[in-house]
Amino acid sequence: MKALCAFAAFVVMTGTVNASCLQYGHTISLTGTITMRKAEVIGHPSGGRPYAVLTLDNPICVSGSDEETENDVTVVSLGGGKRTWPHRATVIGKLFHAQSIWQRTPVLMQIIQIKKQQ
Repeated sequence: MKALCAFAAFVVMTGTVNASCLQYGHTISLTGTITMRKAEVIGHPSGGRPYAVLTLDNPICVSGSDEETENDVTVVSLGGGKRTWPHRATVIGKLFHAQSIWQRTPVLMQIIQIKKQQ
């Protein structure tokens, strides 16, 4: 009985922590600075392939399955959208977890809209 109560308390506490995290696949908005980075790719003529990132104003946590939960995320790779960077912006999109070695940050965002800030 004590073990069951301890397990129930663990489940409730874990649910509370993850409830404060953003969820993969939901449309959300994040604010920060968009810049370009260059991924080092062996054999690429220019030495690497550029990709856009959003450096967040405040760290976030994103949860999914246990192995996909990411805490203290400060940089998110961006997919889609115009290449008019660097600038401050609020980006609206859907978060997803990296699935391959070609995705350079653990958390990525598929862009729906970029709202440039002054």
